[in-house]
Amino acid sequence: MTSVLEKLGIGEENAGIFAGEWRGSGAKIDKISPIDGTKLASVRTASDDDYQTTIGRAQEAFEKWRKTPGPVRGDTVRRLGNALRELKHELGQLVTLETGKIIAEGEGEVQEMIDICYFAVG
Repeated sequence: MTSVLEKLGIGEENAGIFAGEWRGSGAKIDKISPIDGTKLASVRTASDDDYQTTIGRAQEAFEKWRKTPGPVRGDTVRRLGNALRELKHELGQLVTLETGKIIAEGEGEVQEMIDICYFAVG
């Protein structure tokens, strides 16, 4: 479990919202695995300020993204799918740890994200 979390960059305590940088100054939530009741990690939720910052940055990103040529957007989504594929096993294990699903189902969830990326590129 530790090696999977380390490879994915998940530490003991993690910020829970992304706004061009990881943020999270709200309450802390411990994530407990339903498999054996062990604590996987903690996540800091977003405060109102974190949400407002994230909404503003998402709007800015949307303005830039909608002006980006289609081939560039397609390449970005393709690279996202490739990045997911490179970490499919580890991400599948993370899904398993978080939900208690069997590994094949955890990896299947990741494969669905990969498939959506490739579908969007097409």
